[in-house]
Amino acid sequence: MTWGKSLATYLVGVVLLAGLLLAARDSLILGAVAAAVALSFAICVQLGPERAGTLFVTIALFCGPMGGATPLPGATFVTFADIFLVVGFGLLAPGFFVHRFQLPPLYLAGVTLAVVMGIVATLNAEDPFVSANLFARFLASVVILPIAFLLWAPSIQVTVNLARAYALGTVFSTGWGLVEGTAADTGRYIGLTEHPNAFGLTGVLAAALIPFIVSHTKPSWQWLWWGVGAIHLFAIWISGSRASLLVIIALIALYVAVERSTKAVGWLMAAALLVLPFAERLLTRSDNALGRLLGGGSASNSDIEREQALDKGIKAFFEHPLLGNGFEDALHAHNVYLQIAVCIGVFGLVGWVLILLATCLPLVSLPRPLHRIGYPAIGYAMTALLTSLIWDRYIWLVLVLALVVSANPEARSRAAEPDPENDERPRLQGAGGVRKR
Repeated sequence: MTWGKSLATYLVGVVLLAGLLLAARDSLILGAVAAAVALSFAICVQLGPERAGTLFVTIALFCGPMGGATPLPGATFVTFADIFLVVGFGLLAPGFFVHRFQLPPLYLAGVTLAVVMGIVATLNAEDPFVSANLFARFLASVVILPIAFLLWAPSIQVTVNLARAYALGTVFSTGWGLVEGTAADTGRYIGLTEHPNAFGLTGVLAAALIPFIVSHTKPSWQWLWWGVGAIHLFAIWISGSRASLLVIIALIALYVAVERSTKAVGWLMAAALLVLPFAERLLTRSDNALGRLLGGGSASNSDIEREQALDKGIKAFFEHPLLGNGFEDALHAHNVYLQIAVCIGVFGLVGWVLILLATCLPLVSLPRPLHRIGYPAIGYAMTALLTSLIWDRYIWLVLVLALVVSANPEARSRAAEPDPENDERPRLQGAGGVRKR
């Protein structure tokens, strides 16, 4: 940048800040907005649009697990992650179309089915306006967000950094939850999410990212990320989410089987020996995940509510099994697959399954150790049998990473590494911050 252009840029920044301060002098909220805009402008000037955009998207991943922290009191569905995503992709957008863009075939087929059936179901819904509102949220997370990431096409190393940001954001949410204490009358922690089950799910997704992160970390720092993973397991425990506990156990078993890791077996045995002396105390607590799994705490009431919701969902599905009922009751059945079938019918359900399959396949289709990016998607696919959570950003900000890695030519061109547990393996590096066009 020349001296003249630099001066002009900073003068524009000063004028912008002055105007914002004048607008914000009578409002604390506008004042905060003014400060945020000024800071964003300064970051863009210092780093340039592409690097600044990457930074803002990374911050969005850090804020991703904090869906209960909303910046706009009148619009609780808008999260801090949403704001950083809009700013980040706004800066990255000029580079979206300078390279060949291709959606993964399974994802494209699934999205096509789901969107077509969503439109049909919304037009035929009892309340099309409510259905359209919720369908828009579905589109934002399941369609628009993945397409934006695929258009961006970050390098492998940037994708690793995004995963690290999400993992650290979950740690921050857990710490905040411990400071805030349990939710009223439940004895369960929610962190910076809106519900204990959501808190547990963020723990599952973050913990499932750790093997991918570790495989791209220097051996001298790998212990740190395993420690971060331990905090994620603790978050699952204090959330009281039975579904999250069952799923993380299943994921650990899957990891041992897929990786054929004797080291993992050894660590699991050591952890079991450490926990054994406290087993009696742990079993007497009814508010943690294991206590509720054994029937303690609010588990019995929750079971009754789930059975009633499931019966209602099945009945609603058979009213319109082909075209669906629209999205008015999208989150009521505590089974995502049933909810999708209720909303957009059996054809829409096929589309949904194809979408999830596209995010899970990297576990078997990508070379080692990149295949590990598939663990979070498999974790969500299992959790979906026991939860109502569909389009929350803290879910899709993780699942989209699997699509990004699987669509990256750099990933396809690499040969599988023979031993993913070998500390002497070379690290996979991206080409700078963003893949070369």
